[in-house]
Amino acid sequence: MKTTKYSVTGSNWKREVEIDESLFDKYSECCMEAATKVIEKCSGFKKHEEIADIIMCHKSNSNNFEFLKTKDVLINAGYHETAKLFCKTS
Repeated sequence: MKTTKYSVTGSNWKREVEIDESLFDKYSECCMEAATKVIEKCSGFKKHEEIADIIMCHKSNSNNFEFLKTKDVLINAGYHETAKLFCKTS
């Protein structure tokens, strides 16, 4: 298993996470997994950091950005009730 580093960015925060790209068929799926992993570890967020409607993700050292709806990432992470809050605002 060889992992690749991805950068996941919100409105005022940035995290890096390792993804095993061999588990996914598309780049967009790798980005969704990276964002999901970051959200699943949200206990690492500081009080001043915000979760906005869009999360940006890209492979580190790449300019190929994916923009993900936060509600989709939350659903993928199993946070269905929290995702409903984003459905009301978007």
